[in-house]
Amino acid sequence: MDPRRALLQFSVVLALIVVAVGFLFLRQRVPPVSARFDPLPTELGLDPTLHLELRAARGGIRHVRLQLVQPDREVTLYEASFDSSKINERSLNIQVKPRTQGAEEGDGRLEVWASDGFWRPRAVDDEPVLSLPVRVDLTPPEVEIVSFTRYLSQGGSGVAVLRSRDAERCGITVGNHFHPASPQGDAAQGLQVALFAIPFDHPVGEKPVAECRDAAGNRTRKTLEVVIAARDFPHGKVTLQREFLARKLPELLPQRGEIPPKQYGEAFRYVSTVIRARAESTFVALSKESVPRPLWHGAFRQPPNTRVLSNFAETRDYSYEGVALDTKVHSGFDLASTRQAPVPAAGAGRVAFTGELGIYGNTVVLDHGLGLLTVYGHLSRIDVTQGQEVEQGQILGRTGATGLAVGDHLHYEVLVGGVPVNPLEWWDPRWIDGKIRQVLEEAGLQPGI
Repeated sequence: MDPRRALLQFSVVLALIVVAVGFLFLRQRVPPVSARFDPLPTELGLDPTLHLELRAARGGIRHVRLQLVQPDREVTLYEASFDSSKINERSLNIQVKPRTQGAEEGDGRLEVWASDGFWRPRAVDDEPVLSLPVRVDLTPPEVEIVSFTRYLSQGGSGVAVLRSRDAERCGITVGNHFHPASPQGDAAQGLQVALFAIPFDHPVGEKPVAECRDAAGNRTRKTLEVVIAARDFPHGKVTLQREFLARKLPELLPQRGEIPPKQYGEAFRYVSTVIRARAESTFVALSKESVPRPLWHGAFRQPPNTRVLSNFAETRDYSYEGVALDTKVHSGFDLASTRQAPVPAAGAGRVAFTGELGIYGNTVVLDHGLGLLTVYGHLSRIDVTQGQEVEQGQILGRTGATGLAVGDHLHYEVLVGGVPVNPLEWWDPRWIDGKIRQVLEEAGLQPGI
């Protein structure tokens, strides 16, 4: 054979081999499926939900298996195959039941096995793409209801003392509201205290529930055998005047600029829904940051020489020029005395908020501990600063007509865990004694309130 022809053939073959090897090398370098949990599980309880995110570089995610490996067993917790080869990212919420699936309490490893639809010369799915240590805990926490307020009312408040030494989080659930408990007293006793609210419209037959969870997510629930008294709350109508809206809407919606009168109804509806909701969400957020111990002492005090203009839980139907706009529930008391009257703190606490707050105008919010807040709205002047500690009777500011206020008065509100409650209870020394202090003392706590 001609040497030059042989060399050419050899070069072609060598080039083809190089191309093939490079092709195979590049395909092999495509990474396998990656996996991550959010959040990262460290313990598995009776029925946890695991959020698993999978990502394939090429070929789409074709198969996934979640496996628990313990010293004497391997348990498949979840397995799925996917037909489409075009989906490279999948987000899965996987509820598993380790006990019924064969797991036992103790240490183990949680493994994620996953494969894509991309061909490689050598398999990359012969080992887990993620492996992490976990502890399996299949025993719900022990919970004892030590003492609680037994007689409640719609729109009222109560307190419960729970005992749990192995729970990570305890509290009282009322309807859709969870009121967290805070450890109190000697840590060895495992006592936790939760103030809780009964919303004004809560069904009287639906009892609060004590609820505790451990680090593995296991939950124990026990019903508080309380009696909830029904209450009748007033219902009124508010006819909005053009001059009032012309004065107030620019203050509450400064970003809108001048608002034509034909848009007053729509603008008020926005204020009454969106702006109001923002303020209410602020109260919920502040309650979550509440000091985990009581800061107040004894009954709260109504500002002196004030009379009630509007009641707690009064339903108001708003209309403008004969058109119904909205229905809302008044969440506190409107208190009036003289113009720009001094506003005293109802009880000892810490200033949690100062500033403008939508429909509440210039506002001070006091934190009294355990999720208990008082709100002072429509102020003309604020005389305290955020973070400041105040005593009962200390002047917070002066009454005014800021926010959605017709005239000079104080909007006063009491909230437990962000839920408005009847201020009358907290103004009553006998109620504080019988419904709060005695419950805490019955559990062996020295509340100091």
